[in-house]
Amino acid sequence: MKPLLILSFKFPPMGGVGTRRWAKFSKYLARKDYKVHVVTLQYPFHDENSWAADVTDPRIIVHRLPCHVPLWMIKRENRMFLETWGSMIFKRIFRSSAIDIADGWEKFCVPYALNLIKQENIRNVIVTGPPSSLHFAGALLKKENPGIHLIQDYRDPWNTDRDYQLGQGLKSTMAKERSLRMEKEALQAADRVVVVTRDMEKQLKELHPSITDRVSTIHNGFDPDETMRNHSNPAPTFSLLYSGILGTDRALRPRALELLANAIDSLNDAFIRENLTIHVTSDIDLDFFSFSPIFETIKKNFRFHPFINPSRIPSLVHEHTYCLSINAEVDSHAFGSKVFDYMAQGKKIFLISNEGDLSDVLKSKGLFTATYDLESVKQQLIRLKEDFLAGGYKTPLDYSEFELPRLVERFETVLI
Repeated sequence: MKPLLILSFKFPPMGGVGTRRWAKFSKYLARKDYKVHVVTLQYPFHDENSWAADVTDPRIIVHRLPCHVPLWMIKRENRMFLETWGSMIFKRIFRSSAIDIADGWEKFCVPYALNLIKQENIRNVIVTGPPSSLHFAGALLKKENPGIHLIQDYRDPWNTDRDYQLGQGLKSTMAKERSLRMEKEALQAADRVVVVTRDMEKQLKELHPSITDRVSTIHNGFDPDETMRNHSNPAPTFSLLYSGILGTDRALRPRALELLANAIDSLNDAFIRENLTIHVTSDIDLDFFSFSPIFETIKKNFRFHPFINPSRIPSLVHEHTYCLSINAEVDSHAFGSKVFDYMAQGKKIFLISNEGDLSDVLKSKGLFTATYDLESVKQQLIRLKEDFLAGGYKTPLDYSEFELPRLVERFETVLI
């Protein structure tokens, strides 16, 4: 077996979208007879919404190290009231000097990883963030052992992301300057840098021209094991499904739902008004929009549901006719992971985003892409209605370029 090391602060049984990419990539690398060592955090909780079922292959060996902060600070689900508020206060204090939650964990992970690399004769080391400070730990590994082949895997941007911007995630100029220095060292140490969208690739090359020849895009993807295309199709309904985090900042993704409601209302199209139902499986509910000027339309055309276990998402997507993806106005570079759940079932996707990589992909397939402009959303709703009435939803779309086995083959090209 070919050994490799993945350094990841987040990994199942921890839940959240940050664990998905390397749970899935580990699964398919193991199937290609890699001995996948994962160095991660001791996480004594078992989150319901995790991809733990994907990392049971005995060729995936998980090494769990102590945490440098209180465990209740990283707990994701079923928090008590005091844990929630304590975590918020502690994080505010912690981030006055640290750049993110993983800052400081290098004192555990770097010595352990160096020893593991020596014991297992590992050459390929993949460091994935966020938390982005972990990439600096990768640079330390490279300095201590120049013989490794270091791959920095950016699931999100680093210093251009809101969480690392001065005055938002970072509260002091000292922390920001340190974060910038850490990223520079992390990128200089990398043999290869992998990002998850072409927009991120373009931005990183512009900001760091010296690494241009080392940067490439390998998207997230969908798991063909989760496809339900051979199952009988449910009775068609004129419905859109949104599954994923929306957050409670009205200026971000929730704004897209109000924009959709405004479009439904101003179109005054009887078929759309009476038949379109938008199902939202997320972290907000109808009460979130209680004071919205478009509340009555939201109440009529939207249905809100709580999060479900990832294992149930394929059947949920299969039940709906169309799927909805949203990028916040400031996040047009994003390529939301739930998109791949939609792709696994061959669904047609309705996107609201101010252009970006995902928009380009969906446009190339003739799908429904709107910007944060009311007229744009109205036009795409009309197209959606016409497609539904013509039965365009009956033929599953081909998204095979985003199948995980193909993406893992691409990732093998950056290994040595």
